[in-house]
Amino acid sequence: MAAQGNLKWQERFPKHAIFREISQTVVEEKSSLTGDSQCRTIKNILIENDGEIFVWNSHRKVLLTANLKNLHFQNERADKFQTFVFTDVPLHDVDSLLFSYSSKYLALVGQRGLSVVEIPTRWGKKISIDSRFFVTSGKMILDAKWHPGSQADVHLMVLTSDNNLRLYNVLKPASPEEIIPLGEASSQTAEYSRKSMSLGSISSFAEALGERVISFDFAPPVADVYATTRSRSSETDQEVAYPVFVLKENGDILYFNHRILQRRYWPTQLSGPLTMYPAADDNYGLDACSLLCLHCQPPVLVMATGSRKIYHCIALENEKSHDSEQDLCPWNGFSSTDKRDSIQPDFSLYVHECVELQLSLLPETLESQSEISSFGDDLDGNENQFLLKLQKDPSSPYQYHCSHSTGVHSISLPWVSNLQGFCVQEDQGDFDPDEPAIVHHMICTSPTAVSLLNRAPSPPTVDEDEETVYRNSAGSSPIRHLNVGLFKTEIQKMLTRTESTPLLRANEASKKLPAQECFQLLAQAQEMLRKEYIQKQYRAREEINKRTSLLRNQKEKQKQLLEKLQGRDKKLKEKTEMLGEKLVYTSERHEELLQRLEGLFRYIQNGTPVLSQAESTMKRELEDVERFLKYHRESLQQIKAKNSYSQKSPRKSKSPKSPAVNASQERNIRHLLKSE
Repeated sequence: MAAQGNLKWQERFPKHAIFREISQTVVEEKSSLTGDSQCRTIKNILIENDGEIFVWNSHRKVLLTANLKNLHFQNERADKFQTFVFTDVPLHDVDSLLFSYSSKYLALVGQRGLSVVEIPTRWGKKISIDSRFFVTSGKMILDAKWHPGSQADVHLMVLTSDNNLRLYNVLKPASPEEIIPLGEASSQTAEYSRKSMSLGSISSFAEALGERVISFDFAPPVADVYATTRSRSSETDQEVAYPVFVLKENGDILYFNHRILQRRYWPTQLSGPLTMYPAADDNYGLDACSLLCLHCQPPVLVMATGSRKIYHCIALENEKSHDSEQDLCPWNGFSSTDKRDSIQPDFSLYVHECVELQLSLLPETLESQSEISSFGDDLDGNENQFLLKLQKDPSSPYQYHCSHSTGVHSISLPWVSNLQGFCVQEDQGDFDPDEPAIVHHMICTSPTAVSLLNRAPSPPTVDEDEETVYRNSAGSSPIRHLNVGLFKTEIQKMLTRTESTPLLRANEASKKLPAQECFQLLAQAQEMLRKEYIQKQYRAREEINKRTSLLRNQKEKQKQLLEKLQGRDKKLKEKTEMLGEKLVYTSERHEELLQRLEGLFRYIQNGTPVLSQAESTMKRELEDVERFLKYHRESLQQIKAKNSYSQKSPRKSKSPKSPAVNASQERNIRHLLKSE
């Protein structure tokens, strides 16, 4: 009963009113979108925190929240939700929600802007992060994460399209506290020149070669060697730094240590790209799209590529960077030295395994064709739309989730815990390098037609009543209750005599015994026979009859059960034959459909028109015009956003200055008047 009560919320959760509201919003958005604006984007607009879910309504620009704990009870609050309405509506579209570590702030992350919502205890507020920069510059946000080293949990690290990491303080959101350059910045002119197919700048070449940084993640904290060398004599607690791994589009991974408190004293040093073993010609894919660091020792980096492959890499420090005379940190071995070039460790990545995901339930041949048709246009139109997005599982450090436009996969790494015990603890050699990852296809938005059919529930293999009878007969059988020892031993114990009838021996003189003594002797012998023989034999006969009756009843039950099993066996054989016939028919039908499908593909391929040279030229011109229109459309949207921002931002009234003449102008005027 308790298990059924715990499952009630799973039945009521999909029917909650908050999802009806979101479904209606999606319908309204689809009706308002036309043309190329209907692209399949990955949005993480639902997040859970301490039993409450938060959903972003992109059509109304509001935040919806509901308490999942009310689903356990049948009351009026079980189907209600709250709506957070902002007085200052965000100007940008929201693609993902991100809670801070203390759950006090909720970041609304979009490609064209960033806002932070203070979760209200009684009332809250919305904070726009550097809105002037994101509105006027046209730079896009590629990734954003809360900084784990912030003591007040107010620092947010943002990766922008100009290859810069910007550290923002929620309490001072007007400008970034720190800007970390990760490479050459790409300007809007270079972006436009790349779209117009004329690579006219160095930055456009770098972007075309995959030098753009697209993702980053924080690793577990390590001892801050810079702070240790600066205040070695103090007895304060050892300060820590947070390693940051940065992923480029060409698969290169960079590394640097970041510290919030000492960033003014020690500049950030960028190391990399890190060497990956075993070496690969294609650098394990030139279409990297997302990076994730699992917080274990040693850290495990997860790199996702656009070709549906995920690489699990173990980050280990090279042997040449170790110093046996210095104290080492938990997993990277920082040495306490004053040379800056030797403080930064040298890491290598060891690719442990590669996981290839199946994005849909279609066969691989059809899936590849559907990906080309469905994803190709979207990728050309929106280059910042990543195919795979990695997200950590807050409940387990050895599990993460991968979301894409066709569903959600959940990947667990059981070998990570064994690796951690193998590296950290002694006398534990149970790490199996051949242990694979476990992949679960949790949600599929592109299923096959067969998977959508309503199937009848499969029959149970064991009937409940017969199973109960079998358990009762096996657990509390009267034969087992009586069968403490062997039955023969029990009968022998019952027939055992404590006294026996004496054997009388008489001679001629005993014939003269009186009749009274003979009667007493006969009565004594009869009593002995009745007590030690006949009564015990009666008792043994009763036990034998009882045992015989129980065996007969058990035999009848076994006969009935055997008849039922034989009948079930017969039915199963008939069903097996029927399913075998259906399987043969289905396989034949499948082959026939495949042949028809191949014929249809050949017919379509033969019917595809071949463009002439003039038509090809016209097609290229139309594509160029479409790109130019898209660029001007984006420019128009940016101008509108600037206009709305300028109208909302307060302006200081400037009084017109009275005209004044300085001394030199006065001398020139006098000279001209005198000359006239």
